[in-house]
Amino acid sequence: ELIQGEDMKLAVRGYWQSPVDGLRYPSGWRVEIPPAKITMDIAPYIPGQEITLWPRYWSGAVEISGEHAGASIKGTGYVQLFGYASE
Repeated sequence: ELIQGEDMKLAVRGYWQSPVDGLRYPSGWRVEIPPAKITMDIAPYIPGQEITLWPRYWSGAVEISGEHAGASIKGTGYVQLFGYASE
C-alpha cells in the first residue's frame, strides 16, 4: 500500500542552539505513520553537528528507534537541515 504525505505526522522533540550565534535547529523528531502502524523516534548521535560554512546547515548521523506493527525497530540514518540561517 502506498503511503501518502498526509498519512504521516512529524513532531520536533527538541532543539539544539548554535554557540556561534544562537541559531536554533530542530534536534530530535517523532515520526508516526498510523496506516502502516509505524512510530519512530529520531535523535542525533551528536547534537552539535552544525556546518558553519556558507550556506550554514546542520548535518549529521542519527539513531532511529521505534515500532512497526508491535515489533521493535532500530537503525541509523543521516539528516541535513538547510534554511535556518538568514545569511
